[in-house]
Amino acid sequence: MQKRQRRLQHPGAKAVQGDQSGDRRQAIVGGETHACSAMSAQPLSVFISYSHRDEALKQELEDHLTPLRRQGKILPWHDRDLEAGAEWNKEILNAFDAANIILLLISPRFMSSDFCYGKEMQRAMARHRNGDVKVIPIILTPTDWKGAPFAVLKVLPKDGKPVIEWSSHDAAFLDVVKDIRRAVETLAGSPPPQADGWGTPPPQAAPPQVASAQTPSLDSDPERFAKRGQLFKDLASLPGPQFNQLMFMIKPPPGHVPPDSAPQANRVTALLEWADSQLGPGLAQVESLLTQIVGSPRSL
Repeated sequence: MQKRQRRLQHPGAKAVQGDQSGDRRQAIVGGETHACSAMSAQPLSVFISYSHRDEALKQELEDHLTPLRRQGKILPWHDRDLEAGAEWNKEILNAFDAANIILLLISPRFMSSDFCYGKEMQRAMARHRNGDVKVIPIILTPTDWKGAPFAVLKVLPKDGKPVIEWSSHDAAFLDVVKDIRRAVETLAGSPPPQADGWGTPPPQAAPPQVASAQTPSLDSDPERFAKRGQLFKDLASLPGPQFNQLMFMIKPPPGHVPPDSAPQANRVTALLEWADSQLGPGLAQVESLLTQIVGSPRSL
């Protein structure tokens, strides 16, 4: 895999131009401390997950987030053009797990990205279910997102109308930022999430059976993280009857996996969370049962 030099841009510093290939990540997790030294409230951290091919729309959103930054509600720090590797994994996971709010910029490019959809979005939804982060999907362009795990959340802009279909992008992003501002103000009085990999759920926010099955941190185990992402792809593409057969064989305890009426992607995410937790049988057992049903999972 081609490697690129990692470039970090501090607010106010001139961006360095470089290779534009690959997906980009942006974490709003700190910076410009001098501008907010007089602010009494602690700024919240925001993580933006997006495809690099939506860079222009992402930049427009950033422009609309500027008032929140200048008011000391959020403090930006940019981490751009990172490629796979140990340092990259640690940088991204640390920024991700420090976030109070995660913005998912949804487009066909996002949905087709193994990293954006298969890793960041799945991890975001896991932290959301644990109750330690606010996840906000933002529909940039017309996209078939129904049935995706984040479809259970409120999507922006209003009524899920894609940004580019509004009378102007500014009008759409203004609608988006109004909701983000409300989320920031609501969370401002809450303690920050624990940055322990998947986060520790507040007792009042999660069902007892889920709260006792915390997922071990994946920060130091990128191989297991990748395996979990591959299993999600294999299981999500599995025909319904075969997935139900696997569920019958593995028998997760009641309450850990949504019922048959729920979207299969949601059920897969919950199944893998439970299986990879201290109460579950482990990812290897899921993969073994999947192989028994369909042969090599990679052939799906």
